[in-house]
Amino acid sequence: MILHSIVPVEAMQQMMADWQAQGMQQPARQTFFLSATCAVEGTVLDGQLTVERIFSTNPADFLGKELYPTAPVSLSWLPRTYPFP
Repeated sequence: MILHSIVPVEAMQQMMADWQAQGMQQPARQTFFLSATCAVEGTVLDGQLTVERIFSTNPADFLGKELYPTAPVSLSWLPRTYPFP
């Protein structure tokens, strides 16, 4: 797996070891398809998606104010408000 990050590898390895020592697991990533050309990927906790990635062939999807990396998005919001105006 290739990992591109500004965080040093040692710090990430320590974080993973701490999670495992505390019995915590990483939240699983889920992908939500918003249209035929757009999907978002992130982790779901307490009914909210934390957006990690946006996949789209339409540049306008990246300019929306609702979806951006680290955005907390309610799962009930996703199908009703897409596409963006």
